[in-house]
Amino acid sequence: MREKESAEAEIEILKSEKIEIAEAIAGMDSELESGKKKIEEQQENMTDINNRIAEAEKKIEARNKVMDKIMDAGRPVEKEIKDILDQTSVSTPLFGGEPTVKVPKSIFDKMVTRYRVSGTFENLNRQYVRILESKDKKIDELTNEIQKLKDLYAKCQEFLKSHNLLSTLTHS
Repeated sequence: MREKESAEAEIEILKSEKIEIAEAIAGMDSELESGKKKIEEQQENMTDINNRIAEAEKKIEARNKVMDKIMDAGRPVEKEIKDILDQTSVSTPLFGGEPTVKVPKSIFDKMVTRYRVSGTFENLNRQYVRILESKDKKIDELTNEIQKLKDLYAKCQEFLKSHNLLSTLTHS
């Protein structure tokens, strides 16, 4: 009889331990689920940050290409400037003041003409930069709008699949 009571008491103890372990497992499962959700959120944040970094790198690369083109365009001009400087002479005034530069008439005429042309090109460049910036802004807006539409399309497909409506629509 004592063995029976002892066995029943041990069974009760084991049952209570089983309940405690089950509760601990359930608590760990809920912690695991919340941890998984946090990880998924962080992965989404990481993806967003990576996308923004990639966009910034593309913009930097585009600006670098523009700067390279400007530098390449300036190389022939540097040679001409050196030739002009070789043909000019600086004279210091006797009574102080700013030094003057003696330039041959042909070079002076060339400089005036180039100044006019550069002013025209500068104005045209400003206009084109404004146009390009507005077009870049519009492209970004349209790209964002396309992405939103793609996301909406994917959500619609998910909804149709989850309610078994996609097969109904495709067969009719």
